[in-house]
Amino acid sequence: MLDYITMRNIYVITYLPTGKKYVGKSKDVESRFKTHISSLQNHKHPSADFQADYNKYGGGLESFKVEIVDYQLGGFADRYDQEHTAMMKFKTYDKRYGYNASDQSIQWMREKQGLPRKNFGWHRRRELEGMSAT
Repeated sequence: MLDYITMRNIYVITYLPTGKKYVGKSKDVESRFKTHISSLQNHKHPSADFQADYNKYGGGLESFKVEIVDYQLGGFADRYDQEHTAMMKFKTYDKRYGYNASDQSIQWMREKQGLPRKNFGWHRRRELEGMSAT
C-alpha cells in the first residue's frame, strides 16, 4: 500500500502571457495552484518576478496552464532532486524562462535542508538543458 505522505507531484505552471514557467512539488497540485493564484492576487507571491509579471499582465485562470510532469515516491531528498531536475529541464532558474530561484539559490536551499550540494557542473547542466521541454 502506498503511503500518502510520501507521494508528491512535480508540476509546472506556465504563465501564458509571458510563456515563463514555475516548477514546484505538492501532494495536492490543485490546492497548491489555488495557493499560487491567491498569492498573486494578493500581491504576496514568493517569486518577485512572477508577481511583477502578474501585476503587469493580470489575467484569470485561463492565463495559466498547469501540468504534472513527474510523479515521485520517496524521501524529501529524492523529491527535491526531481524538482531541481525539472527546473533545469525547463530553465526556470533563468529569469528569461521562468520564475524559480537561481541555481545558486537552489544549492543554498539544499544546504539549509541538511542535504548535500549537488554538482550540476557544465556537463550535467548541458545534458539537462538538452532535454525536450515538453
